[in-house]
Amino acid sequence: MIVLRWLAMALLLPALPAGYLWILHVINAVDPQAAPFERRRAESVLSAARTPDALPVSGWQQVHLRDWNRPLSSRGVHAWYRLRFTTGVPRAALDTGGGWAVFVDQAYTRLTFHVNGAEIGTAGPDTGVVPVLRGPVWVPIPPALHRAGEDVLHVRSDSGVRHTSLDRIHIGPARVLRPAFERSHGVKRWLRDTSFAVMLSASLIFGLLAFLRRRDSFYVWSAGTVVGWTLCMLHRQFDIPPVHPGAWEAYGQASLGWFVLAGTMFTHRIVGRSAPRLERIVIGWAVVGPVLLCLAQVALALMPEADMPGRRIAIAINALVWLPTLLVAGLYMLALMSHRLAAGPDLETALFWAIAAIIFGVAAHDYVTYFLWISPGSPQFLSFTSLALLVGLAAIVLRRFAGALADAESLNRELEERVAEKAGEIELHLGRAKDLERERALASERERITRDMHDGLGGQLVAALALSASVEHRSLLHETLEASLQELRLLIDSAEPTDGDLLSVLGMLRMRSARRLEAAGIRVDWQVCELPPLQGLEPHRVLQVMRILQEALTNVLKHAGATRISVHTGTENVDGGTWVRIDVADDGKGLAADTTAGRGLANMRRRAGELGGKVELRNLAEVGCMLSLWLPVRHPDLP
Repeated sequence: MIVLRWLAMALLLPALPAGYLWILHVINAVDPQAAPFERRRAESVLSAARTPDALPVSGWQQVHLRDWNRPLSSRGVHAWYRLRFTTGVPRAALDTGGGWAVFVDQAYTRLTFHVNGAEIGTAGPDTGVVPVLRGPVWVPIPPALHRAGEDVLHVRSDSGVRHTSLDRIHIGPARVLRPAFERSHGVKRWLRDTSFAVMLSASLIFGLLAFLRRRDSFYVWSAGTVVGWTLCMLHRQFDIPPVHPGAWEAYGQASLGWFVLAGTMFTHRIVGRSAPRLERIVIGWAVVGPVLLCLAQVALALMPEADMPGRRIAIAINALVWLPTLLVAGLYMLALMSHRLAAGPDLETALFWAIAAIIFGVAAHDYVTYFLWISPGSPQFLSFTSLALLVGLAAIVLRRFAGALADAESLNRELEERVAEKAGEIELHLGRAKDLERERALASERERITRDMHDGLGGQLVAALALSASVEHRSLLHETLEASLQELRLLIDSAEPTDGDLLSVLGMLRMRSARRLEAAGIRVDWQVCELPPLQGLEPHRVLQVMRILQEALTNVLKHAGATRISVHTGTENVDGGTWVRIDVADDGKGLAADTTAGRGLANMRRRAGELGGKVELRNLAEVGCMLSLWLPVRHPDLP
């Protein structure tokens, strides 16, 4: 099985880039209608002449187009090409038929066109190297320049750094060549611009994903690979370099290296290889290599002579050091992934292996045609591998992300099951705790009621029992039994739920005391308003409030000699807190000047203190006195 896998990879390794290149060659092919007007041969001579009239008569030689000369001179090399053609139609027919034109599918250098000695147009930058992705050239021939019989086209190819060249050239009727030119121009321009726009968008998306998952180096280096390729494509977006041609060329080669080296780091993550020392070397070379490229371009600018040793070294840094290093890195990546696939199938590794095979196969094609003069002048297709890179990387990252999401969902389900299980246990324990709390509360309430009955009702019943033995104390016995009944009613009323509503407590007190006060001839004026709920107003606290107010009414009934009682409520802010105030005022005789606090007032103040409040007693300005009960909305002893 392992042998079969190695055999399959050995077959696919050349087949994938070959198929991709075949598709690109089909797309790049010239329109068949223009094929009859294609010129594959021309005469050529190297000369410093600037016009056809200054060209030498001898020294011309037949060359095959595409032609690729490579004299190394920074002062500029001029190669002249001469082609002869005849229109075969009268000049009047050329005037009405749209004339003839020159169409070059791709220009690598600055081209200047002359027909019968007259210049008709130029294409390419004034100086420096033209990027390998160049659009087609279209130069119309003015009909007035045609001669009766044979015409002569001269093309001068200028390059200040690397080479002079001329692609296959078409000379023919404009109406026939124009569609081929527009198709070539549109396809190349559209593919280039669309690929760059898509890769730029992908860089932003991958970069955002890497930022969100910055602790996972898999996403970081996947973004580095995409960004490196986008920077490489940026170099090929300009027909004319935006900066010095040497600096722009160094940037192009450096960005290609960044892509390859980031892809090497990403390959380690794909196959699960840990090589920290090698990765440090890769990162170091990604920094040092571009510096050497820049120094090489500076050397090329400072050493114009082609035979200077320093110039040859500068050229060798790029052609024989930097780019071969990138090819070695590509082979290393393929070897790593091949070894991983030979051990067993893995979809992510297989996808990236296919991407690497296509990209480095196309890169090898461009390298040998551009630097080693094999099939010189052949189109450069590396920038058109963006689609394969983007689709493959997107599939890998999405699969990894989907796998991580599935794992997270699985963990979430497992966690939810565990949480549900623990929640059930907690709920069971809480239920038991609530039962225990309820039992403790019931026991505490029973104890409180028993204590209250013993302290209040029990004492009164004992007193009533003692009075029952004497006939002359029947009225006092009746009063004692009445007080016992009132105490029992207070105990019953305090057990009612109030939810902190003090008005409901006052309502119960009003209902219980109304008959007794009316029988004594005392009218009660209740003036209450809405009050905020009191925190912790539980039954035992309700009982304390009712006892304080009950004691106040009883004192008025027994000692004040009043005919009218007013009960008022309100709220006030004291020391940053909200307090509720209940005033019980009468129109009786008031307090004597020598009156001291008795046991009843002391009990009221003790009960108010247990509630976190206070009791105040004072004479009114005209008649009677007023007892004020202050209660805090938030009890200081409660959380």
